[in-house]
Amino acid sequence: MSVTIKGKFIPKMIATPFVPAKPIKKKSTHVIEQCYLGSFTEPGKFRVANWMYYLDLSHSAVRERMRPYSRRRIPPPDGKDWSVGKKTKEWWHPATAFEYLKKYNLI
Repeated sequence: MSVTIKGKFIPKMIATPFVPAKPIKKKSTHVIEQCYLGSFTEPGKFRVANWMYYLDLSHSAVRERMRPYSRRRIPPPDGKDWSVGKKTKEWWHPATAFEYLKKYNLI
């Protein structure tokens, strides 16, 4: 059915409902993975972010492997930093991490 006004054809306009775009959910990360920049033979601190990089795991998966009786358990931390409020930041000697990574052929 066509609509004319003073002899001119007016196309039928179909209104589409306005659908607002869904907000993009930001990826939740506790820690961003990082490659270890030091040498495995020299003193340094190997942290959870470094485990995430080498094992290709999420933060929660690394924490799960830190628990006792888990599969391919990560060795217990060699130390903890108390500088971040009440939270602790675990760290390992690079040699400890290197032994674990070499054991499972990840390096």
